Amino acid sequence: MYLRAKEGLQQVMADVPPVQLLLENIKSGWREPFAIAEELQLGICCDVGHLILEGADPREVIGCYRGLIREYHFHDVVEWTLGNGKTILQDHVGLGMGLLKVGETLDLMLADQFDGILLIEVGHWEAAEQSVRVVREYLAAQD
Repeated sequence: MYLRAKEGLQQVMADVPPVQLLLENIKSGWREPFAIAEELQLGICCDVGHLILEGADPREVIGCYRGLIREYHFHDVVEWTLGNGKTILQDHVGLGMGLLKVGETLDLMLADQFDGILLIEVGHWEAAEQSVRVVREYLAAQD
């Protein structure tokens, strides 16, 4: 799958400047897409919630790829236990609702004068409002 993706990107790069292309980590992993981005010198859209879903350490991933990250997708992840005892994770929920350490993650993302895009990526207006409030309150407390 990733070989085909890389070949497709190389074709696109014949017509589109690499500075206009970002690769995002999806729920199937971050290693392969980020390695392709590094190899082809493309930008990265780092979806922090997807890192949590796969059990990755955001500090490790962001620390490794900080120079290529131009956009963050920022959302929380909630753990649910079903009636049969099985545990599942749900992403794209409001910040402050789940497993994500919001303040620590914001500090990590905004370090080194990050000037890219920080996109709050949630599924409902209420979650968006809550997420903006959580971010504002954290940043205000830092001043």
